[in-house]
Amino acid sequence: MAEAKHSWESLSSSFVQAKLGDDRRKEEVFAFLRARFLTLARYRVQQGAEDVVQETLAVVHSHFSELDSLQKVLGFANGVLRNKLGNLYQKRDRHKNIWVGLDDVNEPSYRIEAEVEAGELERIVGESITRLGEKSSKCQAILLRLCQGLDPEEISVLLGIPKSTLKIRTFRCRQALKTILVDEYGLNL
Repeated sequence: MAEAKHSWESLSSSFVQAKLGDDRRKEEVFAFLRARFLTLARYRVQQGAEDVVQETLAVVHSHFSELDSLQKVLGFANGVLRNKLGNLYQKRDRHKNIWVGLDDVNEPSYRIEAEVEAGELERIVGESITRLGEKSSKCQAILLRLCQGLDPEEISVLLGIPKSTLKIRTFRCRQALKTILVDEYGLNL
């Protein structure tokens, strides 16, 4: 079927007729949407553009009765297309480099290069946490509970902090503790 150029008036008229039940006019509206979105999708992705457009049109078709103007159809369809393209990008990114060989993983370095006995190290860490507590009582509370062996869920409940917030704070507190240990005690962590 050859693509005809549509004016806004003719497309609006087709939309009104489609809302009244004219299937031929509904096909005209969807043919216009398909052509428009296929051009946009092909600009964004080389493979999968047709699938993304078909999925978009299926969603628009299922909500067509709820949309009361051509502008709302276009706005809704643009949003659906944008989301479908975003999903496609995320899916592709998720499947890139999903498998990593064990030989490719770098072992994190958690060693102290100074000759420090366990008892002395425990004292230094305790003092550092206390000094950190002078600046941030929340950091002190989090780090002390970690030293006691509590898991993040228990700490979250005890301190009344959401787990996602606790994760961020724990990272920041550990970084601050590391800075004290390195700068003030000369430990190479």
